Parts: sequence; structure tokens; C-alpha cells
Amino acid sequence: MPGIITTRFDKKKYYCPVCRDTVTGRGKDELDNSRIGPIAKALAIYMKYDVKVSDGDIRKVFDKIFGLKLCHSAITDFRRQAAAKAERIYSLLMTELRKSPFNNGDETGWKINGKTGWLWKFVTRFVSVIHIDLSRGQKVVQSILGDHYDGGIDNGLFIGI
Repeated sequence: MPGIITTRFDKKKYYCPVCRDTVTGRGKDELDNSRIGPIAKALAIYMKYDVKVSDGDIRKVFDKIFGLKLCHSAITDFRRQAAAKAERIYSLLMTELRKSPFNNGDETGWKINGKTGWLWKFVTRFVSVIHIDLSRGQKVVQSILGDHYDGGIDNGLFIGI
């Protein structure tokens, strides 16, 4: 059985004369306001999206295998935190995609909370962007590439273009 890796962060407390409050330093590689480390969070996200495990079953795995008792909201928050960290990178990828003179695009069916949705993939020579949406229409393509995209699109016979 895999065990829990515990990392101890020795933190110093400082007094701020401006706000008259005690502030705590952060340890190297420590996540803000978190008692669960990045490997455990990444595993929970991997289980959700790649293995398609429900949040309830993720909680069971963490409890039975690692002895970590997580509440449902913690697992949801792991995904929110990862999305927030990835926002800047996603924005850079979108900029590169929109600047490209040529895009390949395709969409495939994708369940979103039990509803039929679509996983859209746009690929250039250097960038690949995936977008999940309930719509299969042209508005998705416009939101990804922009209203005034001048480049070429190989649509692979997908409906949205």
C-alpha cells in the first residue's frame, strides 16, 4: 500500500506594525492555505477526468488507501484551484491559437453532468487547445478563434463551422 508523504514546513511568524497583525511566512513549495499537497490534489483531478471516478469514490480511495479523510467540497476545490492556476497559461495558448495562420479543429460528443455536450479541439503547428461546451454551433468556434479570425481552418467536417 502506498503511504502518505508528510512534509514539514517550519514557518516563521512576523509582526506587521502597519496592520498590527501577525503574519505567517510560507514554506518552499508550500501551497497557500492548504493541508493537502500538490501530488494528492493532482491525483484527485487525474482520477476525476482521466479515469472518470466520481467525487464520492475519490473520497473513498483517499480514505481507504491513504487514510486521508476529505470532504466533497475539498475535492471540488482542488479542481477550482487547478483551473485558477492554469488560467494564465490557457490565455497564452488562446492568443497563440488566434494568431496562427491555420487551425485544425474537430469536436466529439462529451457528457457534461449527464447532458450531451461537445469536446472541441483546436490544433496548430505549436498549440493545442481543448474546450468543452454544451453547444455544437458556430458560436463556440467564434468564441475560441475570435469574431475576426483571418486564418484557414481545416474543420474535419465538423458541424460548428
